[in-house]
Amino acid sequence: MKKSQMVPAVFVGSVAATILSGCGPSTETRHCVDNSGRELSDEACEQAEKERNERRTGVSSHFYPFWIYGGSRRNGFISGGSRTATSGARVVTPSGRVISNGGFGSTGSGRGFFSGG
Repeated sequence: MKKSQMVPAVFVGSVAATILSGCGPSTETRHCVDNSGRELSDEACEQAEKERNERRTGVSSHFYPFWIYGGSRRNGFISGGSRTATSGARVVTPSGRVISNGGFGSTGSGRGFFSGG
């Protein structure tokens, strides 16, 4: 009689869990910055967004604080990053407040690209 070559269910389950855990949304930090890349409070961007929505003028947001997703922080400045969140990313503030949980079907907000120094 031949020995069964069945793989134990526990092993298969643990391999599947390991593979799937790597498939979760990446985490991206949203920073509020001015046009030089200097990091500002979240409130500065929230207020600027409110004012832009109320005015609805064609004024470029280049002169207003705006959100940058990702990037790296150094001496109070954010360099790199994007004005658009990565599709499906979990978005958080520097303090850890969750803005978007990400996952399949999630979309980012914002426009363009920014690289400050």
